[in-house]
Amino acid sequence: MKSIITFILAMCLATGSAMAQNNERPQRTEWGHKMLELKHEMIQKELDMTPSQKEQFMPLYEAMGKEIFKTKYVNTINAYVKRNPKVTVKELLKDEDYSPIEALHKD
Repeated sequence: MKSIITFILAMCLATGSAMAQNNERPQRTEWGHKMLELKHEMIQKELDMTPSQKEQFMPLYEAMGKEIFKTKYVNTINAYVKRNPKVTVKELLKDEDYSPIEALHKD
């Protein structure tokens, strides 16, 4: 559980750090679109899809990826941060005691 929470917090921190650099935003956006295009081309090639199949499959694939990312753990972290606005993700990463966060996460 600790490793999952640490990973999610690290991803949130990395995303926040990237978004904070507004002067590089257009380049990052362009790069992100190019990477997504390359990813789609690789999937199309590996699954031997026609362009029509790719056109139908990719929106579903991307939607599924977004839903998978919205896990209970992400929701738990969001709930913790909302309840503790003075605590930053960076501070959470430094602290090895995840009991306050785990208390929010109920199966």
